[in-house]
Amino acid sequence: MKRSTIFLFLFSLAAQVAAQTPRTLADEVLRRALGNIVAPVDAIILAERRQGTGPAVPLRIQIQGNRKVRYEVGTGRDMQVFVYTEGGGWRQTGGGAVESLAPQVTRHRPALIPFLDLLSDVDKPTATVSGGSLRQLGPATAYHLNVRLPDPAPNQRFRREPLDEVVDVFIDPNTLFVVRTERVLISDSDLYFRVPVVTDYSDYRNVQGRAVPFRIVYRTGTANTGIWETTTTILSVQFNQGVSDSAFVLR
Repeated sequence: MKRSTIFLFLFSLAAQVAAQTPRTLADEVLRRALGNIVAPVDAIILAERRQGTGPAVPLRIQIQGNRKVRYEVGTGRDMQVFVYTEGGGWRQTGGGAVESLAPQVTRHRPALIPFLDLLSDVDKPTATVSGGSLRQLGPATAYHLNVRLPDPAPNQRFRREPLDEVVDVFIDPNTLFVVRTERVLISDSDLYFRVPVVTDYSDYRNVQGRAVPFRIVYRTGTANTGIWETTTTILSVQFNQGVSDSAFVLR
């Protein structure tokens, strides 16, 4: 294909996306990631996680939908298991006692797969999607969307502080793949201590017809408090392998 033809195709695609509303742009991003396939019911992911320049640590993830996640970090007696569901979150270390996680950290999503993050709920009546314009992202530009999903039960929270879910999504204008998300997480020990997290996605590959990033880099913190960088490298992904409900129960 000639360069001029490729340029015209990309220009046409960018023009079509620019003419869309924020919500239709979000829908198109999901369609590009999923093709014509219904979002996966479950997933099993094998990966490695590295903090800074430290050693790689094995990571196994089991997912059901966009709300149930089980992480197994490490091996043997040092393994830590984290489970998140709609009903709460729990942690277990070395097969020992199970600890409940603070409510403000249990509204968790498998965000290492962008189409299972908050974008997957843009069709909910209470969700709002804004933005849609191009923004500078380093040396490149990206479409920006802000996605917000209000807390369904704010009156049940401590001091009635709502735990709304909010994420800024940055999208490659050529592929329509998510290249970055930005969100603020709440500390597990202090409801009023907020921690910004920037997540960069790259090395996208086709897995059973779905676009999956195989390299995910998290940057947590600020210049004042310090920034911690964690890199997750996905080794394999399998969709719809029959993840059992028992995976999300710690004993």
